[in-house]
Amino acid sequence: MERYSNIVSEILGADAEVAAQVDIEREWLRTVLGSVPSAMDLDAEAVCTRVKEIEETTRHDIVALIQALSETAGEDDSTVKRFVHLGLTSQVRSNT
Repeated sequence: MERYSNIVSEILGADAEVAAQVDIEREWLRTVLGSVPSAMDLDAEAVCTRVKEIEETTRHDIVALIQALSETAGEDDSTVKRFVHLGLTSQVRSNT
């Protein structure tokens, strides 16, 4: 079973979960706005790292994700800050 641990970790690990959440948020923005703002062209590894840092303080994975995405949008793109996660519940996002 040990030989499968890397594969399983890649599919079900924390980084894979954050990457999937980011994809869901991107698709949500595409649905709401008609396109994905360039601010959502993110380095997945950097986002995962930042989410983990924030989650140490917030103790809430979704709050950490939203904050990390808002930070990466920067001052230039208030659209992402306004619409990221808008209308999604944590349950909807988790079950997608």
